[in-house]
Amino acid sequence: MIVCGVMTGTSIDGIDIAICEFSEKPSIDKGFKLLLFSEYKFPKEFRNRIQEVITSQNISLRDLSQLNFLYSKIIAKSIDNMLLSNSLDSNFIDLIGIHGQTLWHEPIAQSFCNEMISSTYQLGSGTALSAMLNTPVVYDFRAADMALGGEGAPLVPIFDFNFFRSETENVIALNIGGMSNITYLPSNCTTNDVLAFDCGPGNTLIDSAAQIYFHKDYDFNGEIARSGNLIPAFFTELQSIEFIRQKPPKSTGRELFNWKNISKFIKNYEARDIVRTLTEFTAYAISENIRIFAQDNAEIIVSGGGANNAFLIEVISKNLPKCNISFSSDYGIPTQAKEAIAFAYLAWLNVNGLPGNLPKATGAAKQVILGAFARCQ
Repeated sequence: MIVCGVMTGTSIDGIDIAICEFSEKPSIDKGFKLLLFSEYKFPKEFRNRIQEVITSQNISLRDLSQLNFLYSKIIAKSIDNMLLSNSLDSNFIDLIGIHGQTLWHEPIAQSFCNEMISSTYQLGSGTALSAMLNTPVVYDFRAADMALGGEGAPLVPIFDFNFFRSETENVIALNIGGMSNITYLPSNCTTNDVLAFDCGPGNTLIDSAAQIYFHKDYDFNGEIARSGNLIPAFFTELQSIEFIRQKPPKSTGRELFNWKNISKFIKNYEARDIVRTLTEFTAYAISENIRIFAQDNAEIIVSGGGANNAFLIEVISKNLPKCNISFSSDYGIPTQAKEAIAFAYLAWLNVNGLPGNLPKATGAAKQVILGAFARCQ
């Protein structure tokens, strides 16, 4: 089966598209092949609007509806462009799995209309996308897990379990996207042994500071941070954020780690020092969660855009001297492609009637098939 996985993360840096071939029982060494991978930028106007919506949490129903269809159209065009640039048409793909663009994620139930409700919302109409590309689409992956008491995240751990676990080594799959998350795979583990959760910010705060102070999309290789100095008072304030030491299962997003919430800790500091401190804090959040809830003597396999921030990786390595750090690309999976591949795999699980969540990771009452299925024909 040829499956196209699409991922757009909380960093809103663009669209990752992976086209994979899966056999009946895919794993890292059997029945799986990454055929194509491409990255596409969001149109500037769309990206700015999404950032505005997430930051202000102010949007009309009309704009929400329009954004939902616009996002679907952008994804369809990106997939079309990828296929055309490789002299392929949509008939080449059997299935599409799309995560969608998260606008809201509230995993802890809150009182709403006299009921305790948790919810999540991702842009992207699977039905519209299926019609545009004449291909079945699996989407809305988080809802079923949340309906069963889970946090709807993280969902990549089942991919990590099947593709990265080791019989002899403790493995930590670390993804640094907009947020950071880990999957802890003890040596020779079963699905019941897997622990996975969000650690806190990944690229999001660093990117915001780079954009605000230096008019750059991100801190290339961590060069700005490397040239700055740690601000002890600011760092201490950031360390006090309760989520960092909160016991799993836990998940987070821009609802907590956004510039509005962080800027209240910022005084008249040098811009480079702010970027340095945010980078050190991001590394701290990751390292502290590994120390407390996982194993500080493990093989850490890094993926996501943050894998390209050399200074951030250096700080994590310094914080965890007993760990060996490698990258998913060392295992044949490009660092930026991993989550897109994972959602292709989750779509494959859906159409094969297999559960996609790990209850120990999400907190759900049981395993469940994830995603809604849209077929235009």
